[in-house]
Amino acid sequence: MERTFTEELESYNEAVRYASEVERLKAEGNYVSEASRPFCDSPKNQLSDIQKAVKTLRSKVCTIANRLSSHMDRTTAFIQAWTIVKAGSLELAVKGVSFGNRQEALRRLASYDPTQVRAVLVPEPSNPVDPFAIAVMVGIQGGRGLYRLGYIPRNLTQVVTALDGRIPALRVVSGTWGWFGKTTYGARLALAV
Repeated sequence: MERTFTEELESYNEAVRYASEVERLKAEGNYVSEASRPFCDSPKNQLSDIQKAVKTLRSKVCTIANRLSSHMDRTTAFIQAWTIVKAGSLELAVKGVSFGNRQEALRRLASYDPTQVRAVLVPEPSNPVDPFAIAVMVGIQGGRGLYRLGYIPRNLTQVVTALDGRIPALRVVSGTWGWFGKTTYGARLALAV
């Protein structure tokens, strides 16, 4: 069972309190052996594991925030970075999927197993509309070439750029709307942190 961040932090704080209590008792000469402590076998091991987890979280938040801070103020960057790391992933809708033949491409992609569909994010600095645009290119495992499915939303390009190197997972979604019950398709990307 995976513990939440709050549970990890609470456990860390308890281990720190215990370690400081042990130090106080040692200084007074009233130290109680570790075997009598019921909640863990080795407080030092637990403390170091929790310290490693907290250090990893801090590192992820700081890395993402530092990359975001070139596009926004530092406080906002840290808030966004913390939100992303706390969620564990970032899921967003691909924009521009109704342009050209992209609906037909999505209809075909929907028939494949999601593990066969691969997505690649390609920055387009020469894009005349938005020099920070990031295209979402898709293809089938073992297939030839990639197809431009759409773009990352403009307001999230800095965040996605900060998560560079992550391989996105693509999910094709469909829905029915209108008088004639026309089925339309969309795409969602998930980027793990």
